[in-house]
Amino acid sequence: MVVVSVSLKDESLDQLREIQRGIGLSSRSETIRYCLKTVDSQMRERKDMSGPVEGVLIVVHNSHMDSWMSVIQHRYERLVGTQLHSHLESGKCLEVMILRGDAEDVGNMIREFDRQENAEYVRFVQS
Repeated sequence: MVVVSVSLKDESLDQLREIQRGIGLSSRSETIRYCLKTVDSQMRERKDMSGPVEGVLIVVHNSHMDSWMSVIQHRYERLVGTQLHSHLESGKCLEVMILRGDAEDVGNMIREFDRQENAEYVRFVQS
């Protein structure tokens, strides 16, 4: 097995520990492998999308003042059939969007949300 050195911010290390405890894994290495497997599975699901698709996109982000959210939503407005915005008790915002369109366009939209540092959770559930 190859040993890899990784630098993490304190917040990321706390997240890693929380995942490790929550899943019941015995080491950070096991936790990193678990996280990689989970993300790989999500990426394969998206890669397998083709043709017309529809589903629900869920995004949790830090604030309704995040301008990047509306920029992305406007760029892909042709895909959004319905949208729900809710303020959570934590001070964060929840966006739920019903998407319908070409798999490539939907995938591009999801990737744009994935790249945003303030997007804490991005998940697409295909119907």
